[in-house]
Amino acid sequence: DFFGIFRSICIICIVSSVIFNINLLYVDTLEKRKNHVIMRAIGLGKNNLYKSLLYQSVIVLILTLALSVGTFCLPIHFVMYMLFGVSNSISAGMMIVPILLALLLIVIIFMVPFNGIRKMYGYEELRELV
Repeated sequence: DFFGIFRSICIICIVSSVIFNINLLYVDTLEKRKNHVIMRAIGLGKNNLYKSLLYQSVIVLILTLALSVGTFCLPIHFVMYMLFGVSNSISAGMMIVPILLALLLIVIIFMVPFNGIRKMYGYEELRELV
């Protein structure tokens, strides 16, 4: 079944791209840890850091949803039209898989920085430079 194989390949592409995004955001989080300590040292509270992470997660979620739905549904539509001359409609059921995967992985991605900020008590990162 060509359609089933193509759908599986699209899901593999989506999952691999989201894993790539996880790696990028994790490295970015590690780099921003020292910046978070500096912001807390100059008087910004943890609430401001939580808000900035929340805004960042919403932006990444919107972009990830757009890219995942786009890379899942549009190739299916165009390939089916070009190979078989069939014009198919993309149903909501087809979009549930990439949306749920994106939501799940975004939540997993941003739990690491939220927990890191929650556990911040001291300013050890600033003392390391001295």
